[in-house]
Amino acid sequence: MRGFESNTLGPRSTDAPCYEFNYEEKTCPNLIDTDGDGELDSPYINPYANSTSRYRDRPIGGNIKVEGSMQLIFKLPFIEDQRSLRSAFFFDFGNVFSDNCKDYQINCYKPALEDLRYSYGVGVTWITGFGPLSLAISKPTNAGPQERTEEFQFTVGNVF
Repeated sequence: MRGFESNTLGPRSTDAPCYEFNYEEKTCPNLIDTDGDGELDSPYINPYANSTSRYRDRPIGGNIKVEGSMQLIFKLPFIEDQRSLRSAFFFDFGNVFSDNCKDYQINCYKPALEDLRYSYGVGVTWITGFGPLSLAISKPTNAGPQERTEEFQFTVGNVF
């Protein structure tokens, strides 16, 4: 979606506090003292929930995608042959949702209108011999805390 960095909408991976939890003994052999209080941290609490771990930015996607766009195409002044050039004002909306969100997952939403993201702006596409070149200047209006915005985007070819 124009205005948002690729793969920043939708659910993210969440770090686990313990990967070798023994359910019979309710212990974890490799727990560490993550908060510096001298005691091993509980496997029932995710000590990494608010960390800046490199894994937190890994999108895992969702099973529901809502996406739409409205465009008002206009001619650029002072350009005689506009067959390979298209300019438009746009309004985009969308998000990636999941119907199986867990309490510990970040940026995970069930489908709801209030969680749709919006952006508007202007874009130009030039059709060349090796594919379309697109330039968009956009303004995201309601980005969430885990979503990165891009006011200026340049793409070569089509995005699937």
